[in-house]
Amino acid sequence: MLPISYGEANFENLRRRGSFYLDKTRFIPLAEQVEKFFFIRPRRFGKSLWISILSYYYDINSANKFEELFHDLYIQKHPTKLKNSYLTLYMNFSGIYGRTYEEVQRAFDSSVQNYLHMFLYSYMRIF
Repeated sequence: MLPISYGEANFENLRRRGSFYLDKTRFIPLAEQVEKFFFIRPRRFGKSLWISILSYYYDINSANKFEELFHDLYIQKHPTKLKNSYLTLYMNFSGIYGRTYEEVQRAFDSSVQNYLHMFLYSYMRIF
């Protein structure tokens, strides 16, 4: 029986650990057909994991991991033309806290700056 990784939001971790994953990659080609995609779900409903999946699927830096991460999934057998063709900027603001507006603003600004630095570093060969 496959282990269930409750709360795991990183697709790579989930797949490398061999954890249970209900394949939802069949929705990737459908999402590409929509001009504007609005994704909203209740708490603990897999939003962060879905964003992680999309990041690994579309990111050019993840092309060498495609077979490992997506083996035996729908999208591995039915890839789209956009597979691994984008620079992706992933941001997660769940850890931003502060007791005042100013503290939250500083934490937010710092987080954005860190994510932008990581983005530029990871695509340094392109820039």
